[in-house]
Amino acid sequence: MPGPYDLFFDLSCYCGIPPHRRDAYAAGLTKRAAPGARLLMFGYGPGAFDDSWSGVTADELSARFAGWQLADVTPGTNSVPTFWFTLRRAAAV
Repeated sequence: MPGPYDLFFDLSCYCGIPPHRRDAYAAGLTKRAAPGARLLMFGYGPGAFDDSWSGVTADELSARFAGWQLADVTPGTNSVPTFWFTLRRAAAV
């Protein structure tokens, strides 16, 4: 299995994954993350597209990424809701 890695960058991938597959994404990323790893994610917010499921929120990331802390949320400057999220995986004890 590849990894562990210290840094992950997601440029609007997660927010386009159907909700029933997002737990698998989070689990796979976590499995490959080193303690203290960072995830930098750009995502569209709910309502950015004409479907009922695209988009991501800070609350969802906090719930789906067990063992990670949401360190920062910065709104984007696009004409539709966008955000830059920074998550950090817990360090090993």
